[in-house]
This record gives sequence, C-alpha cells and structure tokens, in this order.
Amino acid sequence: MSTSIVIPAYSRWDLLHTLLYDLYKNCSLIEEVVVVDNGNDGKYPDVISGLAWWKSTNMLPLEIISLKDNIGFLKASNLGLKAAVEDNVILISTDVRAHKDITEFMKDTQPQSIVGGRLIDWDSGWNTFNGVTYPYLEGYILGATNKAWQELDYFDELFAPHDMEDVDFSAKAVRWDYNLVTFPDGYVTHLGAQTIGYGDERENITKINKEKFGEKWTQLLNLK
Repeated sequence: MSTSIVIPAYSRWDLLHTLLYDLYKNCSLIEEVVVVDNGNDGKYPDVISGLAWWKSTNMLPLEIISLKDNIGFLKASNLGLKAAVEDNVILISTDVRAHKDITEFMKDTQPQSIVGGRLIDWDSGWNTFNGVTYPYLEGYILGATNKAWQELDYFDELFAPHDMEDVDFSAKAVRWDYNLVTFPDGYVTHLGAQTIGYGDERENITKINKEKFGEKWTQLLNLK
C-alpha cells in the first residue's frame, strides 16, 4: 500500500531536514511527502529555501504547501492531511526521528487501526473526565488509512491552535471501533516540544482545550 507522509513545519529547518533524511534513508513505500510550511520565527534558515534543495534532488516526492501566515499546528496538519492522496497517511512532527521503516509497518497494520508513537492509557492528568479515562496516542506521529482520516474527519479545529487534538482524535477513533496501536520500540523517537515549546502560554492553551474536551465528550456521552 502506498503512503503519504504529512509534515507540518514551523521554522526549525534543521529538524525538518533531519526528518526528511530519515524518511529517505529508512522508508520504502513513500509515494508523497506533503510539507506544510507554516512560516518562520526568524531564528532559523527559511524552510522554503531548504526545501528547494530537496526538491532538486528528487530523493523524495515532495509536495509543498507554503502559507503566508502561521495558522498553528492543528490547522496546518489538517491542510496537509486533506491534500494527501495515497492509501495510508502518516502525520509526523518535525521534532521526531524515524529510525526504521514506518511505512512498511503501516502496510502490515489492520485497516481499522490508528498507529502512533506512544499510547497513554492511564490517567495522565489530562485525559480523565467525570471518572472516564480516554486512552490516546500522542500526536507527534499518527498513521491511518486515508479512508480512516476522512471517516474520523481529521482533527477537530475546536482545539486550534494545538493541544488535546490527539486526545480528541483518539477518542473519536475508539468510538468508531478503531484500535489504537503503537509503532514498535526503536521505530521513532520524539525529541519533545522543539517547535512550540513549553511555558505559561502553552499551559494556558492546554487548560482551555482540556475544558473544551471535557464539555464536548461529557455531552457526547450524555453524562450531564
């Protein structure tokens, strides 16, 4: 089965370049790499300039969506996911290293599955509401069939610009009887918040989105 890779990129050309090389070196079934250029904070070389070199080499089948303004991780991800055309679609953040063939693993995974890097199936402090714990795959890498992405309607933009969208997407998947599956140990490494980072502003966004998630799923499960 052919695979589209979707990469939302904000600044940090160094991370994107390394990830692209990982994909080139390790993955055998890539028919399309959709990079959504979400702008630059001025601290790093321009993503578009760097991608011009990759494009010239033809080492990867690159499709580039260049945005004038930073629309945030969630909306950039949705834009790339909706543009992807291959059978399987893997969304991967730039702060991830891919050490083995994630496309080959996806090929052998049951279609009714969502695949990610780490499954949080315990109360992490962010995923329990009214006594219900929602298992979720952390969103730094998520793979599914193109049909599954469409059926689950991508990320809910209620949670823009970022955070809690992976919990919500996993909850939708479980509700639609999808299995949550992880890539085996050694396939990927998450370098951890290299583009958005942690701090008071992000913590506030996460808290707001946690409240939104609680309200949404409490209503869906008729717990009010």
